[in-house]
Amino acid sequence: MTGYGLRNYAELDVQRYKRIFGNVMKACALAQQKTEAWISASVLNRVTKLGRAEKLKLKLMRMVP
Repeated sequence: MTGYGLRNYAELDVQRYKRIFGNVMKACALAQQKTEAWISASVLNRVTKLGRAEKLKLKLMRMVP
């Protein structure tokens, strides 16, 4: 995968994060912000993992008459 493809995935993940959790953190102190970010990232990873389809490698079979 190219650098552009990785950057595109990262941007999509940030957009997904903001859409679900909003643009602003609720906590004021840095320690609580770190905890909030960790929890929300864990939730986002779990939801993303549940929603992704598994990739299967299929072998094409040739029909012989």
